[in-house]
Amino acid sequence: MKSLLSQMLVCLSLATALQAQSSLTPPSGPPTASMKTLQQVQPRVPLLAGQLGVSINAAGTITISLPGSYYLTANVTLTALAASGVIIASDNVTLDLNGFSIAKTTSTGGAGVFFGSSKGIRIHSGNILGTTTASGSSFTTGGFAQGIIGDGIGARVSDCLVEGVATTGIQATSGVVEGCIVDVCAGVGIQATTVLNCLVTTSGDTAIKLPASSKLGVINQSSGQCAGTGGSGIDARFGVVKDSRGLNRGSSVPVDESAGIFAKTVTNCLGTSIAGSGISAEVGSNLRGISSTGPGLYVYVLADSRGASTDGRGLWSNQVDNCVGHSSTAIGVFAWKTASFTQGVRTNGVAIEAPVATGCTSASGTNNVNQKFFGTL
Repeated sequence: MKSLLSQMLVCLSLATALQAQSSLTPPSGPPTASMKTLQQVQPRVPLLAGQLGVSINAAGTITISLPGSYYLTANVTLTALAASGVIIASDNVTLDLNGFSIAKTTSTGGAGVFFGSSKGIRIHSGNILGTTTASGSSFTTGGFAQGIIGDGIGARVSDCLVEGVATTGIQATSGVVEGCIVDVCAGVGIQATTVLNCLVTTSGDTAIKLPASSKLGVINQSSGQCAGTGGSGIDARFGVVKDSRGLNRGSSVPVDESAGIFAKTVTNCLGTSIAGSGISAEVGSNLRGISSTGPGLYVYVLADSRGASTDGRGLWSNQVDNCVGHSSTAIGVFAWKTASFTQGVRTNGVAIEAPVATGCTSASGTNNVNQKFFGTL
């Protein structure tokens, strides 16, 4: 009896549910779109005359005057002396270069993209092209004076190529530069608070640089080469450099003013310099530093590293641990305070010089050590 009653209740429930369903008959006419368009989801404005927030002057300079998202629709070429490609005169602007190029083929002046003190700027996916060229440490300037430049808070420049500019390649003083390449600029290559995955092939001044006002800046997984007579491959003397390479080819720069890499803290990096230090830092580990006339590594507290120099000291440090220093004509390892488990190399000269050495050896040369412990020879 109970089983029969249960079956009747189930059937009654199914019947009620079937009656509650809507009609299965399709609507008349062809199907219509039910989703929003990309323009509705993310409104974007083409950089064309007559568009809201866009103006173009007689020299071809495009000015953006309202917040929003804008994009290039074609390559842009300028010839006027002081003309810039795009001027961003508003906060909170996203500029998509859309794979196109902004080029300047004559004279020297203006910037590819200039955003001044505007805040919340995003610039990505395109090229800035000038005519500056390099031969050794000499530069012949032409085209844009700067590539992409501004100091507004919160800027981000990504996936851009800047080539052949007369001074600065990319400057986002209070922002981030990521995934960018600067190929030939006669001034600083890239300057930003954070630099990630970037390359500067040839610069006349420091290739990659943190601004002096940045105390927490980071340069990571980037490479920079300074070909001029001043500057460094990477200069982050108030910040951190990780997993990067810096090369300074300048031949007439004091040891304390330039380096392959100049930073407060350096880890897992390679620095090479002709006149300055291979790497100069307060704290360093897992480094390789090479110099022709300066020290290979000039680091106050140093560990797990190798330094080499032709005419300078291989390693120059206050406290050095588990390192190797080699010099052809100077001292292999020079420590103001202590050297531990470190090897020095200097044929017919001083391999290690330190007040206290623990567990240290010389592959060639002699040791000049006041106190020796744990097998130091």
